[in-house]
Amino acid sequence: MSETMTVAPVVKSVYVKCSVANAFEVFTRGIGSWWPLDQLALAPGEVKEVVWEERERGEVYEISNSGDRSHWATVLEWEPPAGFTIAWKVDPDAVAATEVEVRKDWRLWTDDYNNLVQVLK
Repeated sequence: MSETMTVAPVVKSVYVKCSVANAFEVFTRGIGSWWPLDQLALAPGEVKEVVWEERERGEVYEISNSGDRSHWATVLEWEPPAGFTIAWKVDPDAVAATEVEVRKDWRLWTDDYNNLVQVLK
């Protein structure tokens, strides 16, 4: 018999001095300017581009320098600049995706908050 474990949501708030539209733009289309692609990617140090298909049921994926495409997430909700929800699943063997929701009050999660804040200034 297997058990299901429920984990409380992790909420992180980062306050930046810019418009909601600019924050949305940098967080999504500009992810390569602040996300540590040399460390946190499926092809670390070899990522040419991160693509957001800007629609519900779209995909977020990285493209390596050799042209390989690797899935990061599926877009569940796309409401620019108010926010978005994605199903983050970079490990194809993972049982389930992690749902990540970012809203206009900008509760963000990332391991590199300082870099994101610098880009948004």
